[in-house]
Amino acid sequence: MADISCERLGFESAAQVRQFNANIALLTRIVETYAPEIWPLIQSLHVQVSQIADRLRSDPAIPLEQSSRVSSETVLIETNAVVTLYCSQLGSGTFPIHRSTFPVGEYSLLGIGAMCRAAWRLYEHLNQTFAQFDHPTSVRDLYPKLPAFDPFGPSSTRQDFSTWRQTNFALHQLPATAKPIEPRYHVPYFSSRWGFHESLHAISLSWQCLYASATKEWNLLTVTHEFLHAQVRAIFAEIMKPRHEDGDLATAITDRFNAQSGGTNARESMQVAYVEALVVFRAATTLSRSVGSPGAPNRESISKRISPETLHDLVREYTGIIHEVIVHVLDFRYVYAGRDLEYLQSIWCSWSLVPGVSDQIEHYVMRTLAALSAVTDLPESASNADRFRDARDRLCTTLKDLCESDTARPALAEALSVLEDNLACKRLAVQFNVLRYVVELAQTFLYDERLNTALMADSQTDSDEVTGRFVYDVEPGRYDGRRAESPVGFLLDQFPKYSDRAGSDEAEFDSIWQMLHLI
Repeated sequence: MADISCERLGFESAAQVRQFNANIALLTRIVETYAPEIWPLIQSLHVQVSQIADRLRSDPAIPLEQSSRVSSETVLIETNAVVTLYCSQLGSGTFPIHRSTFPVGEYSLLGIGAMCRAAWRLYEHLNQTFAQFDHPTSVRDLYPKLPAFDPFGPSSTRQDFSTWRQTNFALHQLPATAKPIEPRYHVPYFSSRWGFHESLHAISLSWQCLYASATKEWNLLTVTHEFLHAQVRAIFAEIMKPRHEDGDLATAITDRFNAQSGGTNARESMQVAYVEALVVFRAATTLSRSVGSPGAPNRESISKRISPETLHDLVREYTGIIHEVIVHVLDFRYVYAGRDLEYLQSIWCSWSLVPGVSDQIEHYVMRTLAALSAVTDLPESASNADRFRDARDRLCTTLKDLCESDTARPALAEALSVLEDNLACKRLAVQFNVLRYVVELAQTFLYDERLNTALMADSQTDSDEVTGRFVYDVEPGRYDGRRAESPVGFLLDQFPKYSDRAGSDEAEFDSIWQMLHLI
């Protein structure tokens, strides 16, 4: 692969591009010999860094803004750091073995190259499946052609979503794109610093997965949440992308919001729906700070008019939580197939080891309750109060079981304490009522049951006669020459067998077997 040119690049940018050329050359040699399936990553990285270099090339007529230059150079620095580490990890265990190193401590004589390939297999399965359906392109090309809908709902308290459900604009109801896109790749590597984390060019897995991926604490399915962040961000980038006909986009959106108008097409309605979620959540956050605050905000307590400047403030302050809830809903449905036990054990056993969770325990409880409300046995007409009680009871049941085991963590007991506190529940109920809007936004417009089917499809599974679930007839330590066609389905099938805690020889054996089975 040809080196990326450093011509007309500034000193700092050129230094980073030269480093990338050296890194990608080393990664290419390792991949060609030991892991040819990873070749698409090299091609993707080369294209992405080439595009960054093109943006950075000096043009006296159109100088690049200082902030854009610094941002692009920062991305190059991070990319080089991640690729350098990935070369070390993927090459750990290659010949000559005695020269192979892994910078986060020795794992074994055979290194962790095989574990990197297992992480890649899971990541590539996710990436290829989502690229097959190419939701961002569907939103970009089709939503401007679809009629507008009412983003506010016919109810004065914004709790009636029947108008949305009747639009038939869900992604699974739209025709597939003509040609699936070539997916954009991240570097899936192990990190002792970031744990599970997603950035522009990388998705990290906690290094504890190397010996404990067959435990609920460090299970590999946790990476799907990070992966979905990139997907949700790509969809909203298309929804909120400025177009020539918009003029100033912030002004155009606020004008439609202030007029309580859904605009002229579904894309404009989605933009207003997104702003509505931001505005209402701000109101709910204010109300929830009052002890014993009332239920859902009504139109009298929600801003009816905003300015473009206010919109920018709302996006900065509340986009994070809105995206988090959408990711939770999609993760719960796509990856965990709406199964309470597996989903709750996975996220709470993982969160219980994160120091910052205890400091924001109501925030994490709130995210969980919102996600659980996406799948329920309650009728469609059930009130938000009923949905809140249903989600609370389901979460309490799982947390009590976890707290009664010998693997209980302080965060679990704290979460249970919040759910059993009347005043805390009143605060949560206010935000839950508003986040139901976000849940319905994800459910109605962004969930694609076709993708869910493709993600889990595996001809090697059998149907369990009791549960009706698809299962893999394979036990740890057994190799029969078959490889799971759906890594996500395989890991979900194995999850109930996991121990709650890392540290046992059995858990380490199962973890290594699981990784090797994925390859």
